[in-house]
Amino acid sequence: MEKSAVEEWTVENVVEWISGLGLGNFTAKFTGEEIDGETLLGLTEHMIGKIFRTMKDQVKFLKALENLKRYPDHIMYSTVLSTLCCKYRFLRDDSQTGYATLLEILRNKFKKERKTLISVETVEDMKKKFGAVGRGRKRAPEQQQPLMEKRRESMQSEEFPGEDEHSTVHTRERMMEKKSTEEVLGLFPFLKHPKLLLHEVELRFGVNLERNLMSGLSRMVDPIFRLSSGHLLTTVMSYIEDASDKTQENGLRMNAALLLLPALFRERENLLFVVDQVPPSPTPTIVFKGTTSPLAADDISVCVDGIEILSDYPGMDITLAVECIFSLYFSLGIEYPKALKKILTFMERYFMKLSTSDKVPLPVLKMYSQITALLLGE
Repeated sequence: MEKSAVEEWTVENVVEWISGLGLGNFTAKFTGEEIDGETLLGLTEHMIGKIFRTMKDQVKFLKALENLKRYPDHIMYSTVLSTLCCKYRFLRDDSQTGYATLLEILRNKFKKERKTLISVETVEDMKKKFGAVGRGRKRAPEQQQPLMEKRRESMQSEEFPGEDEHSTVHTRERMMEKKSTEEVLGLFPFLKHPKLLLHEVELRFGVNLERNLMSGLSRMVDPIFRLSSGHLLTTVMSYIEDASDKTQENGLRMNAALLLLPALFRERENLLFVVDQVPPSPTPTIVFKGTTSPLAADDISVCVDGIEILSDYPGMDITLAVECIFSLYFSLGIEYPKALKKILTFMERYFMKLSTSDKVPLPVLKMYSQITALLLGE
């Protein structure tokens, strides 16, 4: 059975899937409750607890259901396309990564596979209620002129990166001075979009955070795991071991390595990320929702100064969220919290390549030396 067609499964299809999980003794409940594909995807943990009485069966079912809902994330896209473009160089485009065009095509493909919005009844009703009359027809010249003027004005506006990006970025910097986070986001709403936020940092500091993090982190993943211990390591390993293939496993390991860093530096992890909680600090923090484990989060967002931004973004994963919190620290000129300063300085210097100072804090230098020693010993 195709995962992309889960919503179209009949009760019989669901029963067949349940039996394949080794939970065949519960098929009668699924049949009795008439649980089809659409109902299956809508089951809550409370409902699942009524069907499966033991924790073991609940965990087994939840993991299987999570895999059924899973779609490729940012790491998976990048890993696959990077490998393809390295092997078949004719696939490369003129972007910095070499695969920006293919990445956009893949994302669009999976968006359409998830659900075609045009078929949603609510969307149809809203189109009838608010849709433009004569949509798609050529407008009369007297209608076109005001629209063209309005478009020209918006392109020159400071709210979005305009044609002369490098000149306007300095203007935006000056406008951000002595303003609150809420005021800055009100002036420049494009900073709530992950890719535009990263682009702003690239314009201002000349650094591609996405590329730097991928290259810097990928070689340190194994040493970070070898140096780590504790409850969080056990939790993330249980998800990594259930990975369906090597590509997914590599992506999960990279995401997990970032979460393990606070424990290595003995710093407060809840200043970097929280799970189903309100961040304790106004500084940029990753928020995971709908799960007890960050690797299985239904939704990932970033909160700064009590304002939740970058939520509901398709393709948001832990690496992209970390890139975004660094972008906010630097774009908004926010000072690192004292209880997270070592790990942020470490990532700034060795992952993001944002640091230009020759002075490296001793704990950061020691950790880098330990990781380097493990790499050289391999």
